[in-house]
Amino acid sequence: WAVEVDEAGDFVKEVHGEVVHLPNGRITLKRKHLAHLGYGVVSIPYFEWNELSCRKDKHEYLAAKLPATTPEASPSAHPEIPEDGPTNPEAGPDVEMRPEAGP
Repeated sequence: WAVEVDEAGDFVKEVHGEVVHLPNGRITLKRKHLAHLGYGVVSIPYFEWNELSCRKDKHEYLAAKLPATTPEASPSAHPEIPEDGPTNPEAGPDVEMRPEAGP
């Protein structure tokens, strides 16, 4: 899993005069790259985090956002996937994944 802590500059804040919180192009591309490598992405946006006033609220927020930490949920529990991640996210655990050779 990849945990992404998003700051104010990571979002488009206004579209056609309407206030929105959409991830900008850099963040969208980073998420696509991580997904392609086989990582699940958990986003912690600043505007949600800043609304939490006490440590208990923050703990509950993180517990709800983060996936269960079971051996099956952890990318490190899959030794058949190289540390730099798979190159094909659709490949199952029986497929050996190696980066493709360049031209």
